[in-house]
Amino acid sequence: MTCRSLVPLALGLVVLAGLRSPAAAAEIQVPFDEGGKVTVIDKALEARLGLFPEIDGFEEARLFQVSDTTFSLEIISRLGDKLQKVDRSLSRDDVLALRARVTAAIRATVPEVALDQSGRSAFLIGTGLLSLGYYGWALPYALHAKSGSAYGGTYMLTSAVGFFGPFFLTRHRSVTDGEATMSLYGASRGIVHGWCMSALIAGEDRSWRDTVTSTMLTSLGEYATGFLVARKVGASAGTAEAVSAVGDLGLGLGWGTYYLADWGNEKLEAGAMLAGSGLGLLGGGVLSRTQHYTRGDAYVLRAVSSLGTYLGLAASASVSDDAKAAVASSMAGSVAGLAVGHSLLLGKDFTTGQGVVMYLSEIAGGLFGAGLLVITGVDTDPAWPYMTASSAGALAGFWVTYRSLGAKARTHGEHSSLRLDICPEGVMALACSRARDSRNRASAGQIMPLLSLTYRF
Repeated sequence: MTCRSLVPLALGLVVLAGLRSPAAAAEIQVPFDEGGKVTVIDKALEARLGLFPEIDGFEEARLFQVSDTTFSLEIISRLGDKLQKVDRSLSRDDVLALRARVTAAIRATVPEVALDQSGRSAFLIGTGLLSLGYYGWALPYALHAKSGSAYGGTYMLTSAVGFFGPFFLTRHRSVTDGEATMSLYGASRGIVHGWCMSALIAGEDRSWRDTVTSTMLTSLGEYATGFLVARKVGASAGTAEAVSAVGDLGLGLGWGTYYLADWGNEKLEAGAMLAGSGLGLLGGGVLSRTQHYTRGDAYVLRAVSSLGTYLGLAASASVSDDAKAAVASSMAGSVAGLAVGHSLLLGKDFTTGQGVVMYLSEIAGGLFGAGLLVITGVDTDPAWPYMTASSAGALAGFWVTYRSLGAKARTHGEHSSLRLDICPEGVMALACSRARDSRNRASAGQIMPLLSLTYRF
């Protein structure tokens, strides 16, 4: 076989080499604006932005990335009853200029288009429920409402303002999922923190009205603080949920520390809970920066930490009736569960639904384990056999669903980036050398590679 006869073969190999990785040739749609919110410019948006006045019958435009340095702008327009598409090749500099132009036009004419309001619905729902369930009755009580009409009227007005106030304030502002999560966490846990603040300041001398006033003010303060902090650090929903989970754990550990120390002082109890909550929030912030957390991941973290708490409690109940031993064992189990949960999430990105399913499977498994003993008629006194059976069932239930869903939640980063490719040039050179002597064949083999092995880190 001559070198000339191998030319078609070599050309075929070159074509196959170009087709060996379809994903490499795929065009990926990218946003038009710098904020990454506008992926399609339709007819209505173009009428307000005026970005393509030279296009008659404009319908829509999309931007695609072809390679690291090349982009394609696709514009669809209508001529009579037919559509036509125009492709414009753009460089990276062209795209940067286009994005700056689009962003400026959006800010000047339709700023609401680029807003991230993914968390606004949850934010408004949560605020409305807090107003109905707490602020509505706490405010008139703190204001010493004298009559039933004054109390009822204040409740109604407070509940209404609690919804419409945030509704109008956020109408033209971004409310991300992370901001909503941290804000509502601060509002709800602020009620507990307010009780602690009241106890820390006044101790047993405080009145119930003073306590309610403190809880309401602290809740409102943390409601705003959580929102602002999340905005400043750019917290995602997963980060906010993870911080919240560890914050709750810290609050419980703070109370447990007070109980084990047997201080017998309400001020020290409040101080321990506040300190534990603060350290938990700081620890959650540190933990959330060690890896990527989704909301589902945070649910799994809560589930495993809760499971560790219950396993510790069940283990203690099986050997002793001592309350302090039970608290200490539960605290150790919760911390161990947090560490195990964090390790189980390495290389995983669970969806919200998957996280909820694993939480529910843990509860269902616990009920199943306890239910088996109920059917057998085992005496409920002592309770430790039921706790042992339910904790074993909860552990089994969680593990079964984790093993089932874990593979689906594996991040792309865990997949191997090793790739073996044929180099057509080397194959062609080696084949051509067969028509020559062995010395030329060896030389061709040394100069032209036959295979390429790449690994992307």
